[in-house]
Amino acid sequence: MPKASQLRTEFFSHIPRTKPGEITSLETWWVERQEALEQAGYMLRPRYRPGWKPSWAGTSKSHNKFEDGRTLRVRVDTPVRGSLVLMTFQLALCIDATRISDGRPVMLKKIPIEEISNELEINRLFSTEPLASNPRNHCAPLLDVIQLPNEPTIMVHHLLRPFYNPRLQTFGEFVSFFSQACEVGLVICIE
Repeated sequence: MPKASQLRTEFFSHIPRTKPGEITSLETWWVERQEALEQAGYMLRPRYRPGWKPSWAGTSKSHNKFEDGRTLRVRVDTPVRGSLVLMTFQLALCIDATRISDGRPVMLKKIPIEEISNELEINRLFSTEPLASNPRNHCAPLLDVIQLPNEPTIMVHHLLRPFYNPRLQTFGEFVSFFSQACEVGLVICIE
């Protein structure tokens, strides 16, 4: 049986490499659907629009110094041991965007067609009354659902900050955070 490090190496060897700052294979799906998303009322960053040209081209500066040189923003910034495969999968599913009607930052998350998932139904459940106004409901509300023809469903949520930023400072903050995270599941079970 292969070791975990061998499996990880095999998995990542199949991800095509690009030059720093270039559109990755994980981002290409979003680039190809940018115009349809714009028609649905959501604008991706300039990096993901057709005809994009890197703003750092012709300069000696690193792509990291430019807004359009940064890849997908909805991600885990600190590595979590043993979760590299999960983090890569999440990168392919989520992207930040702007709601055109009011300029609000949002997160778009596609739900793969081939995946059997109750995620959309669960999000709808917690985003409708009576659960939406329940003070124990700590779920981010579902703002919109985008259904492009012959494409995976895309859920729209507010763009939230990472749970670990700012860092939890006290044991009480940890207990409060953990209690609120667990409370969501208990609401369904009890009610």
